[in-house]
Amino acid sequence: MHRVPNLHVEGETCIGKDVVLLDREDDLIAKTSWKNEGYSVEKFLAPADFAALEAGIRGMVWTLVREAGVSVSDDEPLVNYHKIVQGNDEAHRFVARWGMPLSLFPIDPDLVCDRVSEICQTPLRLKSVPNKKGVSEVPFGFRVVRPQSTDQNPLHRDAWQDVWKGSLNIWIPIAGCDEKTSLPLVPGSHRWMESEIERTRSGARIDNKVYMVPSVTGSTRDLTPIIPNPGPNEVLVFSPYVIHGNASNKTEDTSRVSIEMRFERRP
Repeated sequence: MHRVPNLHVEGETCIGKDVVLLDREDDLIAKTSWKNEGYSVEKFLAPADFAALEAGIRGMVWTLVREAGVSVSDDEPLVNYHKIVQGNDEAHRFVARWGMPLSLFPIDPDLVCDRVSEICQTPLRLKSVPNKKGVSEVPFGFRVVRPQSTDQNPLHRDAWQDVWKGSLNIWIPIAGCDEKTSLPLVPGSHRWMESEIERTRSGARIDNKVYMVPSVTGSTRDLTPIIPNPGPNEVLVFSPYVIHGNASNKTEDTSRVSIEMRFERRP
């Protein structure tokens, strides 16, 4: 068994059955040339649209920071986020959230849907999920990972949560993303059998933090991830069945900001 290094787990672990989950679900990358790898880095939007997206996300982050009671100017670079909220973990928890309403997305989301559909050669739409009140809505999320922090999730498969089965992920770098901070993933792991992976059950404590998504603790296969590291105006597209995560920020003085969006087949 190959173990995830330096991982302290409090909670039960389990190993699944001799099944490939994706064989039972809608494989949205089946028509692509990278279906065996499970991911691809692609050119993204028209330059003006991407610039508007970057500016809009910066404005959104700083608006949330101010709502959390911390002063900041709109033109402050996002890479300085950790300096602005320094020592204020409560403000960070308020800002760094998943599940922002699509009405706040800075550009026309159809631009993103059309481009991702083109990349996957499959008509897609943004995935709707039930909110805390049980009402279906279409969210997007952004991650803000401070340097030398534990703001990231451990290695996991999104598809271990029922809500993300049969979907598609994209990861968009906005600020502070490079070979030391970008999202790692394990190529080809979307085709691994569940019996080849040991994982926690939902709600386990890992390195003194509770995670609702089950996290990988070991595998009979090599778990060494790669870091695709998309550049400016590029997007990382990948199956939610691919093992990914543990995107720690190994820089000394740069915050990382990225956007996450989920898609499903358009009827």
